[in-house]
Amino acid sequence: MSPIFKRLFHKLNSENPTNWQDSKLIQKILCIPLSLIFSHIPINHINYFSLDVEGAEVSVLESIDFTVIKFDIISVEIEKAFRPADHEQKVTELLLSHGYLKIWCKGRNAWFRHREYELKSRDKDAPLGGCLQ
Repeated sequence: MSPIFKRLFHKLNSENPTNWQDSKLIQKILCIPLSLIFSHIPINHINYFSLDVEGAEVSVLESIDFTVIKFDIISVEIEKAFRPADHEQKVTELLLSHGYLKIWCKGRNAWFRHREYELKSRDKDAPLGGCLQ
């Protein structure tokens, strides 16, 4: 999480004399790449994946081996207030390089579909709108 996010949402201030990392509010957990998790389960296809990890979305996406696992639809939080200015662009370029097309932006999220997945709608005339790509 960015320092701004920590300060606003968790009342943690890295500039405070009492180090926020020593705070009893912080619990350290083991983090492992999704590719390692996916390598231990017999799944190579997921219909829908939602990613919201408070600014670390690019790191998580980079940890996925897209040659082993395929998603039909991925939604990624791209909210700009607490992320770098180029966050949405990095997410979009990374997913595009793995065959995902941006299809919709709504609220804080951007939605992507794999180029081989046929998007179906109840109302075929309904626009997907919101994204420029």
